[in-house]
Amino acid sequence: MAKENFMHKQKQSRKLFSHREPGLIDLCAFLVLMLAFISSCSSDRESARESLYEGTEGLKMSLTSPMREYYISEGGDGSIETLDIPFVLYLTNLGRAIIEKDDFKLEISGFDPKIISVSPSNFGEFSMQMNVITLRDSSFEGISLIRPMGDIKVISGSDLGFRTNRQAKIPGNSYNFNLKLNLCYRYRTYFNDGFTVAPAGVQQGFIQDKMLDSKDYYEKGQGAPIGIIRVEVSPVGDKIRATFFIKKLDNVAIYYNKEYAPVRAECGDVKFNDRNKVFVSAVQLSDNTRATCLEKEFYLNENGEAVIDCIFEGQIAQGTVDTVLLIELEYDVFDSASLAFQLKKI
Repeated sequence: MAKENFMHKQKQSRKLFSHREPGLIDLCAFLVLMLAFISSCSSDRESARESLYEGTEGLKMSLTSPMREYYISEGGDGSIETLDIPFVLYLTNLGRAIIEKDDFKLEISGFDPKIISVSPSNFGEFSMQMNVITLRDSSFEGISLIRPMGDIKVISGSDLGFRTNRQAKIPGNSYNFNLKLNLCYRYRTYFNDGFTVAPAGVQQGFIQDKMLDSKDYYEKGQGAPIGIIRVEVSPVGDKIRATFFIKKLDNVAIYYNKEYAPVRAECGDVKFNDRNKVFVSAVQLSDNTRATCLEKEFYLNENGEAVIDCIFEGQIAQGTVDTVLLIELEYDVFDSASLAFQLKKI
């Protein structure tokens, strides 16, 4: 009888362990797996964010047309027929900065208004008056995790009412013109990287936690046409000097006029003293300690390069402190695109 009771209990024990409910061990294992998964996702997100903020471009134009040559009939009085001339312009913000409403301007030119006409109008996010296109109440967002390809806006010839004038007369057998688009916008470069701050005279006072490889920065940039390609830091008594090297990384024209946003000035009509000028908006540490720069506005040389020196005032606290150096640059960009068209009489 005792043997039978023992065998019965042993069977119950096997049944219990073979069909047990989740317990503390299972919960711990589950939490470990979830933490590993979350950590992996977080790492992937950080990696994605870093790659998003790389690049050497800002707002880019792509101008296309299905046809470049058109045949047009002529009336008995010599006037030509009305003909739509299609084209499509893609505007894509491939950089990190946001382009606000007053920081964007697009001018259209290159044709005889007696032969080719455009119609002032509001269309989509844009408005056009006197052959000048501006943003109405929107902006060009920068690249982000939810918009990794950048903010894309499209303007077509039909949006502008781009067509031949019915009463126009073309001298000769054809009319050639070059549609030109001039783009002006204000942009910014954002830089941040980790450093280690130490008291003056201790381990050289200010030590780079991660050396900035100029080659890597030159190739990758910070998601803007102007890139910071190298940073050097050194002690000056109880102060910190930060020297950063700047280079134009995109084939665009750079200028800056602090008083006039691009929308309030004629695009491309840049004063000589404003050409190749860049403004230093901010240089600070992560604790909001701001630097005083020897120049707030500086000029790029013929190679598109410049070197800026800034000083952090005050005694650095005792002990080593990890911090982040933040730099912001502001400037205006001029770019253009064009397409050649031909109208032939039939």
